Amino acid sequence: MPSSSTIYDNLPVDSETIRILTLLPSLDQSSEIHCSLGTAKFLRPGPDGAITGIRPHFEALSYTWGAQEPRYKLVCDGSEIEINQNLFEALKALRYPKVERRLWIDAVCINQEDKEEKAVQVPFMKYIYQYATCVVIWLGPENAETKTAFALIRLALKCAQQELGVSVIPFIGGSANWLFYWLLRALYYYFGWVQTAIAHEEFNAEANSARGFPSMEVQKDIDEWATLVGILKRPWFYRCWIKQESAFASVAMIQVGTHLLDWKDLCLAIKFFAHKRYSQPLGLQKLQKMKLQNLEIFEGFAEVVRNVYALCGYSRIGFGGKTWSPIPLIDLLESTRHLQATLKVDKVYAVLGLAKEEAMFEVDYTRSVKDLYTDVSRVLLETPPGPEVSRYPLQVLAHVKHYPASNGIEQKTVPLEGSTKRETEPDEPLPSWVACWHLPLQASNVRKENESPRMFIISGLKSSVHFCAGGTEYHPPVDTKTPYEISLKGFESGTITITKEILHVLPLSRSRLWDLVTDIWSVFPDRNAAYPTSESIDEVFAQTLTTADTVSLMASQGEEIYHAIDFQHFCVSIYKQTIKIFEEDGRTADIEKLRTEWEGEYRRLEALVGEHTKSPTFSRDLQVTCRGRQLFGTEKGYIGIGDITLEIGDLVCVLIGGKTPFILRPVVGGKYRFIGECYVHGIMFGEALDEGLKREKVFTLI
Repeated sequence: MPSSSTIYDNLPVDSETIRILTLLPSLDQSSEIHCSLGTAKFLRPGPDGAITGIRPHFEALSYTWGAQEPRYKLVCDGSEIEINQNLFEALKALRYPKVERRLWIDAVCINQEDKEEKAVQVPFMKYIYQYATCVVIWLGPENAETKTAFALIRLALKCAQQELGVSVIPFIGGSANWLFYWLLRALYYYFGWVQTAIAHEEFNAEANSARGFPSMEVQKDIDEWATLVGILKRPWFYRCWIKQESAFASVAMIQVGTHLLDWKDLCLAIKFFAHKRYSQPLGLQKLQKMKLQNLEIFEGFAEVVRNVYALCGYSRIGFGGKTWSPIPLIDLLESTRHLQATLKVDKVYAVLGLAKEEAMFEVDYTRSVKDLYTDVSRVLLETPPGPEVSRYPLQVLAHVKHYPASNGIEQKTVPLEGSTKRETEPDEPLPSWVACWHLPLQASNVRKENESPRMFIISGLKSSVHFCAGGTEYHPPVDTKTPYEISLKGFESGTITITKEILHVLPLSRSRLWDLVTDIWSVFPDRNAAYPTSESIDEVFAQTLTTADTVSLMASQGEEIYHAIDFQHFCVSIYKQTIKIFEEDGRTADIEKLRTEWEGEYRRLEALVGEHTKSPTFSRDLQVTCRGRQLFGTEKGYIGIGDITLEIGDLVCVLIGGKTPFILRPVVGGKYRFIGECYVHGIMFGEALDEGLKREKVFTLI
């Protein structure tokens, strides 16, 4: 029997054609899968050569490659092609009993062993998914929970349609109903009438019951909700390529076994869940007190809703047929950081078709990860910010994350999704200023104790919009001839002289509760000294420990940020809790020592607190901000918080155009290793800019 390579040799493709798989019918679902390969041609009728269609018509499959073992046989034009289990199951489910079905499937229609062919074909994938008659989203086989999960989605869809005023007319198709709805919206817009939308509301148990949904306080009902989480956590939703495939689709249909669901309907259902705050109806602590089971699945509801909601937002049909437009590459890379790709270079190539900067890059599967990632960072740093690219200068530097050598993230063996082998060699080290897009940021704005910290700039820190430590003027990098170095203008603000990782063990554990407060104070030992900005040290700590974040919904006294009173309340509360713990444990000597050393400070803080209301969120936000980071002090008396890998002797530098200061480490030859961004209270809004520009210099980063 001929080999699969013979098939590709006999059916070459170029910049004008793609291969299409014809899935042959069978009445016997257990029979061998047979197919044939043909070609389809791009339509370029205009003088500019723009692609306007593909003929003949076909459907495109969107799926995950999954595990490569075991392998299954696909008979194609008399030759055997090996495919993975997920694709095998998809083809079984997609095969018609009596008629052929034309499909584009990347694993078969592109010769995956030919890097040159991949470089030609991959850039056309956005046109393939755009002009396919339907994009079939294969989530995998059905199970006992599928029917229940789909019922919840359809109930949410029904509720959303009722609120939107979409009347489902039984004798016409769903598309016609939506067409009627959009015609009505056009009339509303033309005459200036108020349009109906899905209102944002806090979760309400009575309203939930009235809608016909299961409760969230009964075990049987929570198990029903868990089926929905199970569907939305399937691997497809965490694959990098789906961003492009779902974004360009004109029509998309989700398939789980034999169950079908319009992609547009899922997006509307998810929008309903998000707007009605279904992701956090009771809170995990209350559910745990009720001794309910299956909570590890249920608590993932917030994550899956947020993930699918973001995915629908990129889709031109997801939230209502909006006109799609290209997106800055930095935003795409940021939003897909948590998604998986079989090849590390595909973390870039998978989103390139969506990017405004697409023309600046060529798809080349012979390039190393180091060269591609370095090129991405350099292009983003060398391109002036604006509506076409990054939102602000140096934005890409906020995505650089280094890891302590002890955690082994960069050195560990990683099995890649879809790979037939394990990576046993570490990656070629990247330049310190280049973001490693296939590794996690260890950052999140999910407020859970087992989550890693969020980054200052890129994870929804609302106040970061106003940070301008380096001003807002764009200064391009200084031209350098060395391929893995970049030179940026800026000035030194200070040298780190003291560091403290205040959450180096379980946050707020009983054994070291008061140590948390003393660790915080240790970076500013003289509490009677004046801070450089003349603010009280309590005010400085309140804002530094939360990076002056406005994201909390419940900051002190309704203010936008936390203030001294919040930190004072926190210290008083910790002192009282520590005394109580010592009393419960019979630690009389520890009580006496604590009171001898700190009773005076406690009384001072207690008097300041007075009758002020304690913030219910300060402790939580402090932990989210400080986990995985270090507090530090400089020789000039400033305090800040930065990356866990910073060290005494590192420099706090302001780079021109940067929103935050950055930590740089001097190395041999007058060059610097980039450590990461930081928050330094008193210089976040350009306070040091005028004086600093007098000492401007060029920092060459390696």
